[in-house]
Amino acid sequence: MVIGTFLKSLFRNRDRNRTMKAPISSGRFPGVSGQKLVAALEQDIDRFWRETPFHTIFLLYGLPVENSPLGGTCTDRAVLFYNHLKATYPASLNFRLHRALIKGKETHTVILLTLENHTYMIDIGANWPVMKLIPCFKAFTFRAFGIRFHSEPKGNLLKVFMQRTEDPAFQDFLTIDMTPQSAQYVDTQIRQRFDPENKLPFANGFRYAVVHGNSFYFVKQDDTLSQDRPFSVRTYTETSFEMGK
Repeated sequence: MVIGTFLKSLFRNRDRNRTMKAPISSGRFPGVSGQKLVAALEQDIDRFWRETPFHTIFLLYGLPVENSPLGGTCTDRAVLFYNHLKATYPASLNFRLHRALIKGKETHTVILLTLENHTYMIDIGANWPVMKLIPCFKAFTFRAFGIRFHSEPKGNLLKVFMQRTEDPAFQDFLTIDMTPQSAQYVDTQIRQRFDPENKLPFANGFRYAVVHGNSFYFVKQDDTLSQDRPFSVRTYTETSFEMGK
C-alpha cells in the first residue's frame, strides 16, 4: 500500500519535476530586494517538497538512481535543488554544498548561500520540513506543520533544534561547522556517503516524507529487509507558518 502510494506520487509529479522553475524569472532579479529573493527561494522550497519526496527506496534496494526528480535521501535532494538554484538565481548568491553533522556524524548535506553579506542555510534534504532559510548569524525560530525549529549560532557552529508535536521539548536536530569546505572535500564526502562506516540513521530502513496540501507526512519502518516490522505513519498539519524574529 505504501509503495503503491509512493509510485503514484512519482508518476503524478514526474512532468512537473522536470520543469520546475522559480516563481520569478532570472531576468527580473537585478534590483530585487533581499526580502523578495528570500520569498522566492522559500516558494521554491515549498514546491520542491510537494513534488520531490524524501525516501530511502533507491538506497534500500540498491538502485543506482541519484539526484533524481523522483526524490531520494538527503544528498540526492540537496544536489538536485542546488543545481536548480545555480541555474535559476544570480551567481552573487554564491550557492555551495556543505556537509553537516547529525548525531555527531558528518552524514548530512545542506546548501549555504550569501545574501546581503550574510550567510543563510537551506536544508532541503532533511526528512523533516525545514521550509525556511535559516540565518547562520543570529538565533531564529519558526514553525512548519506544527513542528517547531530553533537555531542558534555558537562560535563557529550553527546548532539547529526541532520540537515535534509529540516531543515535550526541543531535541538536537543538526549541527553545522561553518568553517569553509572546499568543493573537492564536499564532493569526496558525497561520493562516500553510503560507506557502512557512516552508519546512516536510516540504514536498512524505509523512510518516506512529503508535503501535500496543509500537511506533512512521515512514514517510517526499521529493518525493512530483515524482518516484518509495522509502519509508523505520522501526519503533521498546520494552515500557516510562524516566522521567527
